[in-house]
This record gives sequence, structure tokens and C-alpha cells, in this order.
Amino acid sequence: MVILRKKIIWIFITWKSESKIRQYEYQSNELVIIILCSSLAIKIITSLLRKISNIYSKLVLRSNIELVQRQ
Repeated sequence: MVILRKKIIWIFITWKSESKIRQYEYQSNELVIIILCSSLAIKIITSLLRKISNIYSKLVLRSNIELVQRQ
């Protein structure tokens, strides 16, 4: 699973350079599957990261409000 994640991140980073992806996809069938799924995976990953950052910012805001109220 860790290897899969690294490959998806690599494809996410080099998504705009299609020639590299085309050269890379002929090396193994696994990467073809990841390339076909990667646009969906990128959407899922970005939405999850957005949710996590929203939760984190709410927690930070709440802790800051509590600190101000204590003073």
C-alpha cells in the first residue's frame, strides 16, 4: 500500500508531463491501473486533505478562543 501511495503521488506530481507517464505505463500493468485511477484518486485525496485541514483549523481556532477566554 505504501508503494502504491508513492506511485500515485509521483503521477500526481508529473501529471502534466504526459510523455513521462506514457513511457512509464508500458513498464508494468500495475501502473496502468494507477494511471487510469489516478484522476479519481487525486480528487479523493484532495477532498480528504481539505476536510482534514478544515477540522484542524477549527480545532486551532477553538483552542485559540479558549486561550483568549482564560486570559
